Order: sequence, then C-alpha cells, then structure tokens
Amino acid sequence: MSRRAGLFALVCAVVGLGASLTAASSHYHLIYDPTYRSFCDVSARVSCTQVYSSRFSTFLGVPVAVFGAIWFAVAGLLSIGGLRARDSVRESVPGYLFVLSTAFSADGTIVATGDKGSAIHLWHAADGTLLRTLKPADASATAEIDRMAFSPGGEILVASSSDGVVWLWGASQ
Repeated sequence: MSRRAGLFALVCAVVGLGASLTAASSHYHLIYDPTYRSFCDVSARVSCTQVYSSRFSTFLGVPVAVFGAIWFAVAGLLSIGGLRARDSVRESVPGYLFVLSTAFSADGTIVATGDKGSAIHLWHAADGTLLRTLKPADASATAEIDRMAFSPGGEILVASSSDGVVWLWGASQ
C-alpha cells in the first residue's frame, strides 16, 4: 500500500466512522424520544428519521450504524497499519480493506480473497497467514476480481473479473 493510498483510506475511515457514530447517536435518540428529529431531516422526502424507523435500520436489534462504526474503526486501524508497518504487512493491507470476493477450499483450510487490483490472496484459514498472492500473467489486467471458486478437489482455483476475463490457477502454482 502506497503512502498516498494509506492516507486516503485513513481519511475515508475517519469520515465513515464519524458518519456512522452520528447515525447511531441519532438512531438511539429516536428510540428513546419518538418526537426527536434528526439534523438530517431536510424534508419529507429526505428524512433520516424515516430511515432509522424502517425495518432495515437494525439487525438483531442493533442499529446497522453500529456495525458501520465497527467496520470503519477496523478500516482505520488497518490503514494505520498500512502506513506504519513493515513492507510485508503493508502489501497485504489492501487485501483486507478492499476484498470483493471470497472462496473457501473444499477442506476449509484456505481462503481466497479477490480485490480491486486483480490480485487474489490465499490465506491460511486457521491463523490468517498470507500464503501467497496470485496475479494474472497479463500485467495490464486491472479489473476487480468479482467471483471465485475452488474446484471440488481443491486443485484448481477459478476467478473472473468485472471485465469478463476468467483465470485458472493450479494448486501447485
């Protein structure tokens, strides 16, 4: 992760954390005071109160904004790690932040994650150790990895990107 990308990710995480905490605070105000009106109730059409009152505003009784706050806090910590950690750690931070697809090997020991940079990271499922990174042989490939699957025997990993290209990797590669 470059310094510029790390700073950008950190700024986005801080802004997202602030927005999520503000939304969670507004949601809890509405729960305890039904007459509460959020600062973002601009009109009848643009109303945070309607959003916080909808059936989609909670998961298992917890406002979804709380889950957003947790994610943005983790993203902020990962961004700081991407800025301050040693090179080997810095290289894997984008794989944590920008995972677009995942696949598990048939035996459950390997997790493959695809990201925005046409890279696939193979992780040891038990301890999260990065085993290796697979990149297409075509260096100009930059589309996101949007689908992946291991063959039933686990000997082949198939991945496709948002531009319609499909890649196959053998387990020994």
